[in-house]
Amino acid sequence: MIVANKYQTGFDQPKLVAMYLDKKISGVEAVQTLSRLNRTFPGKDKTYVIDFANEAEEILAAFKTFYRDAQLADIQDPNIVYDIKQRLDGMFIYEASEVEAFGEAIVNRNVTHQKLYSLTQSATDRFNGKLKTLNDAIDLWEKAWEAAHDNGDEKGMEYSDVQRAEYCMGRDELMIFSESLTKFVRTYEYIAQLVEFGDPALEAFASYARLLRKRLKGVSPEQVDLDDLKLSHYKIKKGEGLAGLSVVGETPELYGITDNGLRDARDREKKYLTELIEKLNNAFGKDITDTDQVAFAVHVSEKLRGDTIVMAQVQNNTMDQAMKADLPSKAIQAIASAMSSHTSMATKLLSDESTRDVFLTVVYELLKKDAGADLFGSART
Repeated sequence: MIVANKYQTGFDQPKLVAMYLDKKISGVEAVQTLSRLNRTFPGKDKTYVIDFANEAEEILAAFKTFYRDAQLADIQDPNIVYDIKQRLDGMFIYEASEVEAFGEAIVNRNVTHQKLYSLTQSATDRFNGKLKTLNDAIDLWEKAWEAAHDNGDEKGMEYSDVQRAEYCMGRDELMIFSESLTKFVRTYEYIAQLVEFGDPALEAFASYARLLRKRLKGVSPEQVDLDDLKLSHYKIKKGEGLAGLSVVGETPELYGITDNGLRDARDREKKYLTELIEKLNNAFGKDITDTDQVAFAVHVSEKLRGDTIVMAQVQNNTMDQAMKADLPSKAIQAIASAMSSHTSMATKLLSDESTRDVFLTVVYELLKKDAGADLFGSART
């Protein structure tokens, strides 16, 4: 719909989700105009404002006249795509020459699926190689800790913990690359709809990043759809916008796509971690530290992660169904095998069914969540 002033008063269109502003508005006019978005409609859960004419502070001032608690979130900055790319470049997972070769190939109408896929192979190998090295080192120092514990070597235990923590931090940093790659693609695809970058190198990298992020998620060549890897074609995804206006009943806020995506992701991970630790505390009580509880939960879940049957059951079934399959028995085996390094917790779990039931729900959630092990890697430090 294209309108002049009818959004101000007396207009009601419940289906309205996004509003584009190309004129100055202020005061009550701004509130009346943007409030047209707040009509409810089945399936409508978010609204967006794309504003080409007004300063965010002026809109906030207008809302504060009527809503004292109105807040302004971070403002959209189109240059954020360059900031994210700069960080990605600094992680040395890919080389500039590889991205250039990909950019040259993708404008070729006769380029094959296999060719584009192969151009991301080197970066994929580097990422997977680093991840394997870090995981192997973490496992190695875990075993070293267990050996030191068995020998009553406290200094050896302390040293093993320090080394393991260092490698866990390295793995966390590697995971940030994967998160940043997804952040770049999502942000670029949206902003490119609104801003003409005029930067062929950036467009080439965006196409390269789209395919590489799929590779890092373990998508096979047969499953990768390359139709969207054309420099002339971009998609806008529902649920992403320059600014969003909260629905009635919430504190009005304006949101933009900024470099805080990773911070938001960490906040969600922190909330997830807190919830699982609370479950573990309910099971073990406060006598055992959060660090030890988390370390043991990760230890058991990582043991099970290598069991293809258990993982298939977890990924394809609800928790109740998975608990009726192989997960409980395999978890008990893993708990029993850790008796020497985690004596008190293992003993409690093996002897107390109610505690074990709670613990198994945490293990299930870790296995269900692909990033579970990486999320808890830092917690173990």
